[in-house]
Amino acid sequence: MIMNTNQTILIVMAALSAGMISWSMIPVIIRFANNKGIIDLPDDDRKIHHTLIPTLGGVALFGGIVISFSAWIGHQPPNYYSYLIAALVIIFIVGLKDDIEDVSPYLKLLAQFVAAGIVVVGAGIRLHHFDGFLGMNDPTELDTILFTSFSIVVIVNAYNLIDGIDGLAGSVSLVSSIAFGIWFFVNGLFPEAMLAFVLAGALAGFLYHNFQPAKIFMGDTGALMVGFIMAVLAFKMISLNSGSFPYSLYRPSGIAFAIMIVPLYDTLRIILVRLYKRKSPFKPDNNHIHHMMLKMGFSHRQIAVILSLMTVVVIVVAYHINRWEIHYFLIAVLFLASLLLPILRLYRKIRPIAGR
Repeated sequence: MIMNTNQTILIVMAALSAGMISWSMIPVIIRFANNKGIIDLPDDDRKIHHTLIPTLGGVALFGGIVISFSAWIGHQPPNYYSYLIAALVIIFIVGLKDDIEDVSPYLKLLAQFVAAGIVVVGAGIRLHHFDGFLGMNDPTELDTILFTSFSIVVIVNAYNLIDGIDGLAGSVSLVSSIAFGIWFFVNGLFPEAMLAFVLAGALAGFLYHNFQPAKIFMGDTGALMVGFIMAVLAFKMISLNSGSFPYSLYRPSGIAFAIMIVPLYDTLRIILVRLYKRKSPFKPDNNHIHHMMLKMGFSHRQIAVILSLMTVVVIVVAYHINRWEIHYFLIAVLFLASLLLPILRLYRKIRPIAGR
């Protein structure tokens, strides 16, 4: 299963056009958002920025992704195409409404489950095995539907939670989408490779305006949509993986987890910290990884670069321990991710001495 030259050209053109659409839409969106007052106000102690920033960057991402994917997939659309677009429209609408005026968390959650249900039930994008995780080897169809839908919603919200500083969500998502894209590409999976690289292209165009100092934020519109596409790519990797592929994976679910390590680890970490402090796991605070790194004195740019590099390191290590038993694999990946903050704290302690 090798990607032919024509398919390769189509993927490159789709990624480039997604980037150009996203990049060119944002100045127009910024003017519109400023005129209409659709901006993020630094009105509580969790806001990092101190200026008025438009929050509709997700509109440009949506335009770049949907237009480019729809145009360049041409006469070879995957059988899940219509379900995916329908789900993305739902995510886009609820995210956009929340960026313009606050939406009830319960309504947002309901919309996410509806969108997840569309691709899980309608398109059949779901787990058919759990790699033996927690002893689950032969799940029923209902198990796969419920677990996959729940997992999609968790991933969507994990990406939304890391959208806290300039360039972070876009940067780590760019690395992850490229990682997914490379795997799909080398295994000849054309629609999935195009979707991953279209997302990467749109994120690259967006990051031009979002890297510190940010001129625009992706908002819920963008963060929820990026997380949703990441979830779809992850479950497509897991379900399509085959021993006949030139680069098949022994633990595809583990590799997918590693590719999305920053948002998933941060979400798991923040929930455990809040429970340890006897606080609600759903109550916002300033204890995310990027908050910890800001307190150490790292800039937005440095944090985005460091966490992107961490993603690359974890992916490479995960690929080399791909044959480990799933529980040992996940423990190793989480342990590797957990080393980041202690290493950075140590670096900050010795840096003044080293600099003398």
